[in-house]
Formats: sequence, structure tokens, C-alpha cells
Amino acid sequence: MKWLNTDGSSSFISKGEMIMDVTLTVDAIVIKDNKDVLLIQRNPKSTAYPGWWALPGGKVESGERLKDAILREVKEETGLDIEYVDMFDIYDALGRDPRGRKISIVYFCTPLNKDQIPIAGDDALDVGWYSIEHVLQTPLAFDHQQILQDAFEE
Repeated sequence: MKWLNTDGSSSFISKGEMIMDVTLTVDAIVIKDNKDVLLIQRNPKSTAYPGWWALPGGKVESGERLKDAILREVKEETGLDIEYVDMFDIYDALGRDPRGRKISIVYFCTPLNKDQIPIAGDDALDVGWYSIEHVLQTPLAFDHQQILQDAFEE
């Protein structure tokens, strides 16, 4: 079978080969003053982890660059403008999201204005700054606690 990709190239799949449905996502570890991490509380109507605290992030839109996606997602969920610092890691464990296969690129970021107060938006019920020590002890949605442990306990 042959189909056209969005960039105009064509792809082939042989008979019996399976196409995997994968969603590319981004998550932000936003750090303020080297001691606080930004978390959002997921909306109680969310289909996964309703009401749980999580890192800001979400789906990469079609045609969107990864760095643009992380800036957009954090702005939509927290109202904050951030600066991309560095890519941290890629998380792709099976079952990390009950809604389906998600592969997440995780970025370290900082707020452009550390005095700006975050405001919950989009699918966030609440948002706040929490000490790194606190978040390392707090159960979080998805694999976000593991992400933070990997980031701060190495």
C-alpha cells in the first residue's frame, strides 16, 4: 500500500505490517530560582488522571516544531511565557498513558519573568510552584514523578 505524507513524500507498507498509532507529546520541567518546579492540576473532567498534579505539556500539533509546542503548551496551561533551556530526555514506556501510546520529549525550561504569577488555563484546574523536594515525594500523573526523579536525583 502506498500513501502520501504531509511533506509530499510517499511511504509504503507491506501486506501484514502493522501501523502503530503513536502520539508525540512534550512535557516541561519549568524551574524557577533553581528550587521550584511548576505543576498543573489536571481538570477533574480529564480522561486520564483527573484532578492529579502533573508537569505542563501536551500533544505536538501537526506541522509544529517541538520547541514551539512546549512554549505553546506551557502558555496555554499556565499563562507563563517560558524560555527553552535544553532537552532533558525522551520517555516512551508502554502504558505511560492510559489513553494510548505516547512518546514524550521532556524539556528543561525557565520562566521569562520569574515574578509572573501562573494562572490555570486550557485543561488545567490549578497551577503552582512547588519545591523540588516536595515534588519528589508527591505522586504525580502519568510517569511525571519518575521524570522528576530522573532529572533531580542524578
